[in-house]
Amino acid sequence: MLKQPPDCTVIIPTRNRRETLSTTLEQLLSLPDANFEVIAVDNASTDGTAALAGRYRDVRWIRLSENAGAAARNAAAREARGRILFMLDDDSWPEPGVIATSVKRLDACDDLAAIACRVLLAGHDRKHDAGGVPGI
Repeated sequence: MLKQPPDCTVIIPTRNRRETLSTTLEQLLSLPDANFEVIAVDNASTDGTAALAGRYRDVRWIRLSENAGAAARNAAAREARGRILFMLDDDSWPEPGVIATSVKRLDACDDLAAIACRVLLAGHDRKHDAGGVPGI
């Protein structure tokens, strides 16, 4: 558990993707990056996603009564203790060191407000996800 306020809050909205979220949380919680918290926002799942709270006690959970879609991130942002928000989808996680490096870069540059990460597809020889747009 964190001994000081976290530098970063990782926010993950989800809906009816229990197994996918579980894989993501396993990867995320095994990272060596220090001093970050995780908030998962359950968008009114009906597949048992809420039961994961008992398995992942180091994750803070917010359960919404209806599906807010991507706006569920706002519920977590209001509850975040970290001064930096790190947004993930429920099927993605950063490589080791990315959270720590992001915090350092944001702290070092007063005129930097956001960082976007390159997405690599798992199981596809780490092919870059161009979001459907070639050459990005």
